[in-house]
Amino acid sequence: MKTSNKFLTSGLALFLTMILAGMIYAKKHIKLTALDRNAAMTSDQKNLEPYHAIHVTGNYEVTLEPGNPHLSIEGTKEEVHNLLAEVKDGILYLSPSNTNDNDLSSDQKIHVQYQSLDEIYLTGNGNIKAENPIQTTGFEINLIGNGDINTHVISDNIKVQLTGNGNIRNEGSSKTLAINLLGNGDIDFKDSETAETKINLTGQGDIRIHCTTKITGNLTGNGRVIYSGEPVIQVDQIGNGEIEKDTEL
Repeated sequence: MKTSNKFLTSGLALFLTMILAGMIYAKKHIKLTALDRNAAMTSDQKNLEPYHAIHVTGNYEVTLEPGNPHLSIEGTKEEVHNLLAEVKDGILYLSPSNTNDNDLSSDQKIHVQYQSLDEIYLTGNGNIKAENPIQTTGFEINLIGNGDINTHVISDNIKVQLTGNGNIRNEGSSKTLAINLLGNGDIDFKDSETAETKINLTGQGDIRIHCTTKITGNLTGNGRVIYSGEPVIQVDQIGNGEIEKDTEL
């Protein structure tokens, strides 16, 4: 019996030693992998032809700034090499050159300069940010996927389309605002005053707006339209959705 207990104790000690050694190796491996990645980080720059719209496909983190058409990118050598950036018919396209390696774009940071801009289109889980004011007569924002778009647009007319679970937010103003939301995403224009808003919401998403004159459109599903201002409400509803005054202001 004592011999059996001795073997059991020895086996347990060996097992625990193996687990501890594995944990130490895994920790060192993760640390070395991070160091290898940092050591492999690189950057690249590219002058661009003039363009007025940007279409992004992938999981890139894109920052938009005014200036001469230019692009700079930070990432691993493989990620930088995998980026396809080209201007066609006035549209700047950013996408993976190898569609099988779309996941490589997850950590890439891209800085893009523009002279004028009237459209942002994002497909995927990326993030597009334009903090500087963009002034134009008409502007379109289109998001398909779970990404995020944050803008500061001042325009006569703004059109917004969101399909999926992503988020679109704008600070600025417009005379008219048209919003089409299909899915569970969120569109936040509460800091973007507009006179007239037309909405089409299908799903469980939320739309937040600051409207002064009139809100028209359709609400289908369980979504919510949350507004500030004193507009006339002319929205047809099907389902359990809600149109409510913003009580947080």
